[in-house]
Amino acid sequence: MFNFNINFTRIIKDNIPYFLRFPIRLNRIKAMILPFKVIYNGFILALNDLIYKAKFNGTVIYLETALNDRFDPVNRAIFISEFDFAKIYIYKKSELRPPLILYMKWKPTINYLVGQFAWVAGSVYQANAVNINKIPGVDPQWTLTPRVAPVLRMASNFNGLISFVVNVPSTLVFNLAEMNATIKYWKLAGPGYIIITF
Repeated sequence: MFNFNINFTRIIKDNIPYFLRFPIRLNRIKAMILPFKVIYNGFILALNDLIYKAKFNGTVIYLETALNDRFDPVNRAIFISEFDFAKIYIYKKSELRPPLILYMKWKPTINYLVGQFAWVAGSVYQANAVNINKIPGVDPQWTLTPRVAPVLRMASNFNGLISFVVNVPSTLVFNLAEMNATIKYWKLAGPGYIIITF
């Protein structure tokens, strides 16, 4: 490894004869080399940044370390897990299975009628008032039902485009765009990801 440590004061004193080392002259020379010191300090910062980046690659442990160094240096609670979900098998009519009932996801722009169902956060709610668009589970005009709502995933999930999950504590305040940029910089090319708070 190269040694980039430069002591400017020592270089000045070594190159000026002893009988010419007056304080005024030394201060003038130090003032003249100040721009070089600024360039040198910027070079050292860039060098340290490159050495830090060279330590990491796209493996999970290094990606976790880089994310925790950047966003959670105190608790280091960010971790990566594999993306896993239960696949739903949709049977054919010839298999004589009960039909799969799908429920519409609740939207605040829709006015629901009495008896209509809406799916919110894994639960199915039934409207018991006319023309409501209030939040199910919060407003008493919705009744929680024991029905189970299967969740159909996007085709990209089954094609393997989402490979891992970045789990971030809900108490951590971070910039989502900056975290996405950091993950894309460090991860291997190809696998997709999602960020989930826990």
